[in-house]
Amino acid sequence: MKSNKRFGYFKAIVFLVLAVMPAQVLSQPVEQVLSLAKKEKPVLLETLKDLVSIESGSRDNEGLDKLANLIAGRLKSLDGQVELVEPSNIYKMEDTPEKIGKMVQATFAGAGTKNPAHRAHGHGVSARDARPATLPNRRRSCLRPGNRR
Repeated sequence: MKSNKRFGYFKAIVFLVLAVMPAQVLSQPVEQVLSLAKKEKPVLLETLKDLVSIESGSRDNEGLDKLANLIAGRLKSLDGQVELVEPSNIYKMEDTPEKIGKMVQATFAGAGTKNPAHRAHGHGVSARDARPATLPNRRRSCLRPGNRR
């Protein structure tokens, strides 16, 4: 009886080791990807800084145009075929602005056989068009821009 119990413990330990080993191997960074990510990190951070420094709320057409042009320029610098597209067939809600910012469409040529697509969508709240948020007890929230006490 004692040997069956030991054998059961042994099986459990072997199972755990075998179950954990692939996770350990897969969790190791792929050196080529890691080195490329480290190399590109400063460029990514600079791009993010440039993006967030543009005032671009939903009703800020000047800011939205600047943002679209910045994104288009970055995609062109990566050899993308870029086009600024006016939105059409817009589903309007109560707070939809009269004029909506242009969409940026970029196409990249490649030698692969797959046809991947990436779509991004952003929301922005600027101090110019922010509305006060309310909490359930109807107090004003200080979490939104332009809502200072």
